[in-house]
Amino acid sequence: SMTDVLNHYGFVPSRYGRIPCPLHHGRDKNFSYKQKSFKCFVCGKSGSPIDFVMHLFGISFAQAVERINSDFRLGLSMERPSDADLTALREKQRKEREEKERWESIAKQLAAEHLYWHEISVHFAPIRPATYGEAYVHPLYAEAVKKLPYIEYLIEEHDKKRR
Repeated sequence: SMTDVLNHYGFVPSRYGRIPCPLHHGRDKNFSYKQKSFKCFVCGKSGSPIDFVMHLFGISFAQAVERINSDFRLGLSMERPSDADLTALREKQRKEREEKERWESIAKQLAAEHLYWHEISVHFAPIRPATYGEAYVHPLYAEAVKKLPYIEYLIEEHDKKRR
């Protein structure tokens, strides 16, 4: 963030997001910043934390990224991945996306089935208890009473596997 970058390079951020411009060594608080951007209303420079480091040290984009990586100990690799690595990464991302879509499809099916059987259980529930012998229980109600706990179990297991 801009606050982290300013702190690291020796500039004291204010709680109002305005300080004297470190790029043109201004005296008034013309340098405004937020978490991901800055703008000086005098020298006109603006951009991201990377742009700030570029302007502050007069270096290129790649050098600024390397400097931030080093100064903040981010541990990012500056090497370009090989075509094989990129292909493997894309394949992994594709498989993860397909797996996510499959799980979402299963969740939708389980939710729809749960709703169906819940509505059946409400609609066909016995109205009054039997006074003589057994009450009539509609076969769909009996089926719903059997299936709902199992569907709820499947939903819980599905949620556990997704976490």
